[in-house]
Amino acid sequence: MMKYKFYNMEFMNYNTPKMKVVKKRGSAYISYGEDNKYPEYLDSLIQNAEHNAILQSKVDFISGEGFNIDGLTPEQIEFFVDNDMDGFATSITTDYERYGGFCFKVIRSKDLSIVTNLQHVDFSKVRVNEKEDGYLIGDDWTVYRTNSVEIAPYDPNSPQPESLYYYKGSSKTTYPYPKYYGAIPAIETGIEIDNFHLNHVRNGFFIPTVFNFNNGIPEEEEQDIIERDIRGKFTGTDNAGKFLLSFNEDKDSAVTVDTFEPADLDKMFDVLAEQIQQKILVGHRVTTPSLFGVKTEGQLGGRMELVEGFELFKSIYASPVQKTICSIIEEVLDDNWSDLTVELKGLNPITERLNIIDIKDNLTDDELRASAGYDEREMSEIDAKLHRLNRLQPAIATKIIERLSDEEIMELYTGEKQ
Repeated sequence: MMKYKFYNMEFMNYNTPKMKVVKKRGSAYISYGEDNKYPEYLDSLIQNAEHNAILQSKVDFISGEGFNIDGLTPEQIEFFVDNDMDGFATSITTDYERYGGFCFKVIRSKDLSIVTNLQHVDFSKVRVNEKEDGYLIGDDWTVYRTNSVEIAPYDPNSPQPESLYYYKGSSKTTYPYPKYYGAIPAIETGIEIDNFHLNHVRNGFFIPTVFNFNNGIPEEEEQDIIERDIRGKFTGTDNAGKFLLSFNEDKDSAVTVDTFEPADLDKMFDVLAEQIQQKILVGHRVTTPSLFGVKTEGQLGGRMELVEGFELFKSIYASPVQKTICSIIEEVLDDNWSDLTVELKGLNPITERLNIIDIKDNLTDDELRASAGYDEREMSEIDAKLHRLNRLQPAIATKIIERLSDEEIMELYTGEKQ
């Protein structure tokens, strides 16, 4: 009688880690995620190029140029310069965009009368204690036991030499959700697709693959061992394209390998990649992808589109975050200066990041001439014109010179008005 056995084709069920608040009996702190490693998981997501580009661009747009100190007093300017408040703003903005929250130490003078320094603390290093009335700052929460120090929460009515200002946005849980939380599965899918292709290219062989052992049906225990070995060595994106080395007693008992590569697999990946990209953009509330260095099909990325897109992003996202950060700084420094008003200056992508070709191709002749210092109403000093011209990108300067009249060119050459 012919002996045979059928196996169900099984697929691994993978769920992305969830942001859970876990209280464990006997623990000195509340776990940030089931395994207390959720911040490290969020760190791993920056492997996705689009996600990382958007995060970095958001930080630049919000705090890229630091604080505007033009209207501050000399004493306030000294505080902001000595304590590198521009770098501080970038650090807490980076944490806010990556983790959904930020924290920093508030350090006061010996008599506790004023604040002498604000020190950024990496949000991933902080845990809320088990009583939820203080915080622990640890070296490495990925290990079983980590060195940590306890610090009191910031309280303006009960000043401490050192306290921790802990900001978690509008989150009602102990730890915050990142703004892009809904896009995390798409972000991780993109990482795995890239990882699969990388290993596929490295190994030069494609799976899924069926391994037919044509030398009889082994006992149940041996079948399980073979199944575990193959599952462990030949599944997952890290093993894309691995091959099987088989040693056989003779040709009749050799292992045969049958592949069943789906048709149009390249097109399937293209469609999936486009869907992933859209979900990442939506998760980040991005309406003009080219602002963030992400090129999408159907978007031209012209100057007006970028201008309008940036103004929209600034009004609905960047400005509210800037106001929140500034209001917190004003609150914490109230004992120093009750009338302090600060403003964050983010980078303006229209002037800082816009493609040079886009600029010169979309400006009129008058705009190009004006950008070099020429005004039809009144000519400025020639030296000033040359200075402005020299500061421009070569592509723009060349375009401007092409639009100048012979008299204007001679004026620049001779230094005298024609």
